[in-house]
Amino acid sequence: RDVSASHADKHGPGVQNKKWDEQGKAKLLSLVEQQAGRQLSDVERRHIVHGAEEHELVYSGLEDTMVMACQETRATAVSVREMRPPSVHLADEVSVFTNRNMEKKTDYRTAAFLNAISKVRLSVH
Repeated sequence: RDVSASHADKHGPGVQNKKWDEQGKAKLLSLVEQQAGRQLSDVERRHIVHGAEEHELVYSGLEDTMVMACQETRATAVSVREMRPPSVHLADEVSVFTNRNMEKKTDYRTAAFLNAISKVRLSVH
């Protein structure tokens, strides 16, 4: 195995970003301590300065993705119900569904399907 790859695994961008983040927090915390005239205990300092672990960043990213997907799905469902596409990209897909189902409400499953079709279409073009 390549030694440099092993080094990159242990000291890659994620670790460097975490250290940078921790150093920035430590500097800010020192300023706050100075202004407050109080030193924090080592336990308090470690708790505040501690940078995010990789799994915490992954969970945070997944949460953001899910929130955005839910917002997009809701916006599409409402727009289709009102028969006005939320974006130019969905215009063709929306017209297919609204012409067939003029009287029906668009559910979230259909709205998510429309969003998926639109994203595939954008990635192909």
